Amino acid sequence: MAFLQTTAASISSGGTINGDLTISGDLTVSGDSSGAYSEIITGDMHIKSTTTSAADAGAGLKLFTDDGAVMASGHRLGVIDFAGAEDTSSTISVGASIQSFADENWTGSANGGYLSFHTVDDTTTTLDERMRIDHNG
Repeated sequence: MAFLQTTAASISSGGTINGDLTISGDLTVSGDSSGAYSEIITGDMHIKSTTTSAADAGAGLKLFTDDGAVMASGHRLGVIDFAGAEDTSSTISVGASIQSFADENWTGSANGGYLSFHTVDDTTTTLDERMRIDHNG
């Protein structure tokens, strides 16, 4: 733990950790005073669950929105973009996207939502919705 504490102190205003880092417990990444942050992982990211397999177990990834306000109908909950470089200057563009939206104003007993699947037509750069899975399935 002393290594992590020393390293964390040395990168509190920017820096790099070289090699493997093992964290037992939670990891929180905080951004600037606006709460915004952006992290880039170079290489593959793997999420592994070592809990006993069951119908309610397994590795998970949770994308969520929480700005302190209630989710309103039409607000985006999260997005997974599939992107790549369009030129040698590493300009990254999205070619497909899976997005989730609130389908109603949320309350303690109502959290309706839908998934929206998007792709870009050949010879264009416009992301268009192609399929939607709504609250009826």
